[in-house]
Amino acid sequence: VGDGKFLYIQGGYDGLERKDDFFACSLDTYTWTQLACMGNAPSPRYFHSCVMYGSKLFLYGGYSGSQRLSDMYAYDFETNH
Repeated sequence: VGDGKFLYIQGGYDGLERKDDFFACSLDTYTWTQLACMGNAPSPRYFHSCVMYGSKLFLYGGYSGSQRLSDMYAYDFETNH
């Protein structure tokens, strides 16, 4: 998911384990930065969906490795929460 200046990646699977990390890649410099998340962060997952709306990134569902997930999270870029 991107906003024109950054590309955002949350979670995923590296072939060994599910991830719950959150990164931004600057499209100007192509450098990656791990973003801190305050509050309740999503559990490790992959096959989830993300969308940007306004200043928020919404994450829905996915797979934990043992069960399908149907939870939803929002990350507000203005508050880092």
